[in-house]
Amino acid sequence: MTRRFLVIAAVAFAWSCSSSRAPQPIPIPQQPAAQPATQPAPTTTAPGSRPAAQQPAPGGAAPAAAAPVDTNPENNPMVKNLLGTIAGRENEPAGQVFKNVQLLKTEPAGDFLRTMGGFARATGGRCTRCHVANDWAAETRAEKATARGMIELVNTTNANLQKIQGVRSNTRIGCNTCHRGQGRPAP
Repeated sequence: MTRRFLVIAAVAFAWSCSSSRAPQPIPIPQQPAAQPATQPAPTTTAPGSRPAAQQPAPGGAAPAAAAPVDTNPENNPMVKNLLGTIAGRENEPAGQVFKNVQLLKTEPAGDFLRTMGGFARATGGRCTRCHVANDWAAETRAEKATARGMIELVNTTNANLQKIQGVRSNTRIGCNTCHRGQGRPAP
């Protein structure tokens, strides 16, 4: 909560400094009171049978969804294949190894694929949300342009955070700061 407040405050401060009007107070979202977690009733199963899938109790939270398999290079055949095709070139700049890299060109190619996986995890998506499978350079998905805009937003915000006096030098935001594993930023 404190980190999110600092990010909101820093962005609002940077915006107010560039605006000719007086700064407005930042509304702080109120968190609902925590409710005790409901415990599922114990289940018994006959020997040799499998337990039935547990459903959340009425009014209880649904079980958290696991991160998509394809965001983890060790579990994703496409990423494994790409890592295999660039074997020996992992330390070369991504802009020289891959086609149509417009941002993050200087990042090592091996790290570039892991960064893409980080984007997918932070936004709860898969590689194919922004890319056409096996035609990674294609520009046919609008989400690819949106992702580039978001990368620029994060980079600009991080640069502006460093200009604010009193903010620790290691204060940074990333995709997960707002998205938290969801396609749309959390409110």
